[in-house]
Amino acid sequence: YWLGRVAAAEGDEDRARGRFQHSLELDPDFLISRYDLGRLAYRVEDYAEAVSWLELYVESGEADSRAHFMLGRSQHELGALEEAEAHLRTAIRKRSDDGNFFYVLARVLLEQGRDEEGRRELELAVDTRSLLPWRREDAHLRLARLLDAAGEGSEAAEHAGVALGLGTPGTTGAPVAAGPPPGRFELVRGAPCRTQGRARGRGVGVVCPVRGDREG
Repeated sequence: YWLGRVAAAEGDEDRARGRFQHSLELDPDFLISRYDLGRLAYRVEDYAEAVSWLELYVESGEADSRAHFMLGRSQHELGALEEAEAHLRTAIRKRSDDGNFFYVLARVLLEQGRDEEGRRELELAVDTRSLLPWRREDAHLRLARLLDAAGEGSEAAEHAGVALGLGTPGTTGAPVAAGPPPGRFELVRGAPCRTQGRARGRGVGVVCPVRGDREG
């Protein structure tokens, strides 16, 4: 196990994985190796393998908030929303100051059509200091959309302004087709399009750069 930890610290994840697996061959109940194997799988976005290792580790009752978060987010990526929600809520109970936990839980709730609950989790996410910058930007944009749909235009505008302020300086706008970001990509920035004056109530195009989520 410790040789695996050394290999992981040196960036040799294949060797680390082999050492952790060997430790389990010697002692199947050495649960911390399951956690480290799950963490390595999570890092390379092999969410199915991450779930297979982390579920066994979490069942031991020894898991911390990070293990529950990785398991919950992996389940979210695999479409197991109910299971993801349960583990993300457990992660939050164990540690209530990590905005990334609230953010991913909000995503799970929104995908189930539970907009009010998702909105509350997004508000909690942006109130923390620990939320990753691109997630903070996306959370403000999602809040802006939810508030706008609820008829709360002034608050929606505030969140949209914050999101734009978090974006890369000097971004220029251009009209694009409407529609949500595809698949596993995140809407990370929006900017008004350059256009002629339009009648009140007409749609306005936005440019929406996206990035894949490769963060742990």
